[in-house]
Parts: sequence; structure tokens; C-alpha cells
Amino acid sequence: MSTTLEGSPANRWNEANDQDTAFYWDIARFGNGEAPPLFGIAEISFPKSQVESLVSLLTESYSELSVKLLPARGLAIVEIEKETDHSLLVNEITKVGGSIEFDCGEINSPNYRWPTEPAALPLMKKLKTALDPSGIFAPGTYVGGI
Repeated sequence: MSTTLEGSPANRWNEANDQDTAFYWDIARFGNGEAPPLFGIAEISFPKSQVESLVSLLTESYSELSVKLLPARGLAIVEIEKETDHSLLVNEITKVGGSIEFDCGEINSPNYRWPTEPAALPLMKKLKTALDPSGIFAPGTYVGGI
């Protein structure tokens, strides 16, 4: 590593531990620290043309959730609370043409983590077949049973 980067804060990421990670997530959270217990994070991918529909949906139906919106990427990162109706959220995201991925400690199956199939799933399956023709690398553990 060059000496220019040795003292850089960017180099610290190579040495981050669980406590550091928790600290960074805490400072990244929106709100005033009085939010209900966090269930996890949902990453919502959506067509960029649907950004207004998604914002309307999230502000009207889920105003209590913290949302980080990246409209140019077609991505929203939502902090999910334990009380949030996950199946209703999934259904509403699907209606605007989006897909959702949950990232939380209570994930017990690929279908729970990825309750919707991304539009690129056929391409992903072809790629998996091309790279793993025998199907021996973690079969069925990724989105769509890949």
C-alpha cells in the first residue's frame, strides 16, 4: 500500500470490526434515536420511471419508516421495524414494478430474503448454469432458487 493511503480513513474499512459496523449503522440511521426496534433493512429496486409512485407509497402508507432514496439508481433503502407488515409491503412494491430484498437477522430461507423475483432472473439463471453447469455451488440458496 502506498504511504499516501496508510493514514487515510478509507484504509480503516479494512480493519472494521462488529462494533465499528454497529456505530456506522447507528449514525447512518435517520430519526432522533427514539425509533422502535429495527427489524432490518429492505433494499427496494424499482424502475426509475416509478420514483414518484414509490415515494407516494412510502410517504402515505409507511410514513414511520426511515427511507434513503437513490432515484438515479432506482433504489430505496428502507429501515423496517418489527411491527411493519412485510407481506403488505412486498405486495405494494410489486404493484409499482419493484423488487425487494430483506437483510435482517431473522432470515431463514432464500424465499424470505428475496420474496419477489427480479426482472433479470432469467439472465441470472443462464449465467449460473453457464458458470456452474453441475449445480454444485450453493444450489437453491440465492434469489429464485438459483
